[in-house]
Amino acid sequence: MFPPVKIVSGGLEIREFGSQDAVQVVAFVAAGDRTALPPGSPGAVADVDGWLAETVHQRRLDGGGVHLAIVERTNGEIVGSIGLRDTDWAAGRSEIGFGGRKGRLPTGGHTADGRLGRHRGARPGRLLDDRDRS
Repeated sequence: MFPPVKIVSGGLEIREFGSQDAVQVVAFVAAGDRTALPPGSPGAVADVDGWLAETVHQRRLDGGGVHLAIVERTNGEIVGSIGLRDTDWAAGRSEIGFGGRKGRLPTGGHTADGRLGRHRGARPGRLLDDRDRS
């Protein structure tokens, strides 16, 4: 299982989605613009509270990945999301994907598949691919 995550760097905070995000998530869903939200985000306003309370956290609790909000620290605005999925703990692999609101972060749900490495030359948490294997 992934532990709860919160990363603060520069003007951004990467953290778990929570009830404090309800107003913004409702606005995204109502506008039909879910680009700042992860895959599986609610399609209906009525589903937002349940998604924030349980659904968005299930992947982390099951150990298969995690969905995190990317938040601008100055105003609390959600500008995107980042996540890990298809985590294979035995192989040390996870797929990373992210997306963001137009003009706020790179868009398009870019992903990279690789293994999280702990060998000579690897920085903690650095995503490695086949070129990095020794």
